[in-house]
Amino acid sequence: KTGKVIWTFKAAPADRWFLSYTKPVSVWPVRTDVMIDAIPGINGGKAVAYFAAGVFPHDGTFLYAIDAESGKRLWRNATQAEAGWRASMAPAGYLFLEEKSVIVPRDFWGYFSNWGVLISFDRATGKSGGYKGTPPLHGIAKDNVRYYGTHAVRTNPPVKEGGKSTQTTLWQENVPGRWVDLDSVLSVRYKRPT
Repeated sequence: KTGKVIWTFKAAPADRWFLSYTKPVSVWPVRTDVMIDAIPGINGGKAVAYFAAGVFPHDGTFLYAIDAESGKRLWRNATQAEAGWRASMAPAGYLFLEEKSVIVPRDFWGYFSNWGVLISFDRATGKSGGYKGTPPLHGIAKDNVRYYGTHAVRTNPPVKEGGKSTQTTLWQENVPGRWVDLDSVLSVRYKRPT
């Protein structure tokens, strides 16, 4: 209500930095959105914040579930780090929540396919559910509107039988000179020209 900081959480396992575009950046930045949701059976029905940190799989990437009210860590999946499991997860973009799963998009193309792969994790425990499938899957759709990271498009039904549907852009945010999430699921990052 006041905007006052209630808690903070350090997702990086250590203070390690590298240069990115001439600026020091943590090796484990949070590059996903923070998805907050509450469902019965997980954390006593209280709100949980899910997010992922890390850039390079060989340095370790992490998926977290944090109690949204207290900031207490509920679980951390570090299979990309401590356990040595290498699914090449470089998390970035929008997380997707299903009833029992957190779906994490990878930020680069798979080694053995032309598509990035979605990786699922159990919402209650953080245990990896393995690969969730391959895109294309673009944005989130609701009521004939598809929401992307930078714009939303309405699909209009055909005017007459057998006609083609049309699309109307409802809004678009241009972010000059910044990285925007063109398609977090396909894991293609695009820098708009300034």
